[in-house]
Amino acid sequence: MPTVKLRAGDAVATVEPDHGGRVGQITVGGQRLLVDVPVARDPLLWGAYPMAPWAGRLRNGRFCFAGVEYQMPLDHRDDADPVRHHAIHGLLYRRRWPPGDATAMSWGARLDLDWPLGGEVLETITLEADRLTLTLEVRSSAGTRGSALPTPSPSHRRRCTNAAPTGCRRGASANRRLPRGTTASSPPDRWSCTTHADTLPW
Repeated sequence: MPTVKLRAGDAVATVEPDHGGRVGQITVGGQRLLVDVPVARDPLLWGAYPMAPWAGRLRNGRFCFAGVEYQMPLDHRDDADPVRHHAIHGLLYRRRWPPGDATAMSWGARLDLDWPLGGEVLETITLEADRLTLTLEVRSSAGTRGSALPTPSPSHRRRCTNAAPTGCRRGASANRRLPRGTTASSPPDRWSCTTHADTLPW
């Protein structure tokens, strides 16, 4: 799937469905706002990407939910430490997304969560002349084990200023449950419900 370009006023945003459904770059008046694609194309180091069904690190790739322990793929290591491996930032940022639906100022797509608890993710990226809004919705499905999902799911962005990412919060509860087939808005102080919107103003 080729890069999708969104335009609003003098703002241009690129969306990369083949690279985790991420925003590859935002340019406003010729000024680039995000870190560009590094030569190694390390998916953790460029653009603004969705993180679901979890954000941050799962130590040793394990978590317990509804009394069952799950092992996620280990895809991150702390420096060169051979012992401390983690599953980091969910399962979406490395996946190829479908083409989705695009207009001049927005792109949206749906992707099944490829993990034992099932569910799906809907992502919408909307560009306006003075901001970009990323909305991520995680839904449980009839095929999930039980009737709930753990759902912390923000976005992660790499700004050109090298400032700390503000879309990633640690300590979100993985024990809060959402009944199957329902949605809820995230309270402003936690990412433990199904819908999260992150706005990047300039």
